[in-house]
Amino acid sequence: MAELHLRLRGRLLRRLEIDKHRITVGRDPTCDMVIENPSVSRVHLYIEMTDTGFTVTDQGSANGTYVNGYRVRSHPLQDGDEVQLGKFMLHYVERSGGSFVVTPEQRKRQSEQVRDPASTLYLSHKEISGMIDEGEAPPLPDQRTEDYPTVLRPPQRKSNSAVIVLSILLLLTAAGLITLVILWLSGRLPAL
Repeated sequence: MAELHLRLRGRLLRRLEIDKHRITVGRDPTCDMVIENPSVSRVHLYIEMTDTGFTVTDQGSANGTYVNGYRVRSHPLQDGDEVQLGKFMLHYVERSGGSFVVTPEQRKRQSEQVRDPASTLYLSHKEISGMIDEGEAPPLPDQRTEDYPTVLRPPQRKSNSAVIVLSILLLLTAAGLITLVILWLSGRLPAL
């Protein structure tokens, strides 16, 4: 069996036993672990049982998913791995004495089951605000990529279009004023 320990700034918020084939994490109320925070995407990631164990997969989140400091798209989990999503950390723990083998019958039952609301974690913005100072968000980990072939695209450059438009308007205004001064000095400016 395996567990996820959800932490925020080192504080344990919740333990979730992985007792089904797939666990989803995000802001959407349909996720298994709901975290209402802008740093977490609607469906940020899922953790799924594969033939070799559990794997975390980013779902195209805005802030990315990091495993032990590396930004990843999909990555097999090992005991002790730290998965960062936004400001939150999921600590993956494998417990000895149990195994998680999903039979086809169990998969079918799990897909037909109505999700237990008690297994869903809801954190409101007020609860999260009480736990952290907004100005002290932890920095994102280094985007080291040399060991992982499933690295996402590099960070997007911010657009400077507003600065460019404002600069053009200022230049046009200055050009217009210069033209008026030249006309006035040459005596070609009509009296007002």
